[in-house]
Amino acid sequence: MQSTLLPPAITELVSALSSLPGIGAKTARRLAFHMVDGASDKALALHQALSKVQSEMGHCSVCGFFSRPDEPCALCSNPHRT
Repeated sequence: MQSTLLPPAITELVSALSSLPGIGAKTARRLAFHMVDGASDKALALHQALSKVQSEMGHCSVCGFFSRPDEPCALCSNPHRT
């Protein structure tokens, strides 16, 4: 389907999804259509999860792995680990 036939909001969603690694244009369109076509609860859950990750996650102050911002991750803060 040509993107010129799609509403601008869907085109923007497809573009954002296809910019992710491993998601091509066809998969991005499928995901976008699924989110728009009666899956508002799933779209809302995805929105909330993305917002939470963006606001609550950072990188470990020791090794750089995912953790709370400016805190050591579970591995680096484990006292039993040497």
